[in-house]
Amino acid sequence: MLKTRSTATFITLFAFIFTYLHATPLHLGGNFLKEFLNATTSPDAAIGDKVVAIFKELDGIWELKQTDINSVELNFVLNKGITENDPNRYFIDNSKDKTSFATLKIPIDPPKAGPVSGTLQGDVNNIIGITFTIYMDNNILDSATFDRE
Repeated sequence: MLKTRSTATFITLFAFIFTYLHATPLHLGGNFLKEFLNATTSPDAAIGDKVVAIFKELDGIWELKQTDINSVELNFVLNKGITENDPNRYFIDNSKDKTSFATLKIPIDPPKAGPVSGTLQGDVNNIIGITFTIYMDNNILDSATFDRE
């Protein structure tokens, strides 16, 4: 009886922890990408579809992969060009919203920014063709447009 109760308690605790860890908000996505990923302007992406934005000057990549019908895996990193260890001086602009690395919780360790990864809701097809620009203060460092990989 005790073994059964312990097993049931363990399974319940694991399910609870997994649910809430998986539901932790991802800042580099969340509201910043919600408008694009949740739009209904294109056909649904297939599981495994991947879109990328390559930042050539900053040797960086922003990758979004459809992991199931409603979920997208996000990976973001910039490998060079970040000179200051102050995330309040760096911004990502998508022409509708200019948001600081600090707000997006992008870690900085010059010359790198990131990596950032996580899962969010949406469809990768809806962000194809959207351009993002990286700024330091008001100076453009690099721009990249999402396209199929």
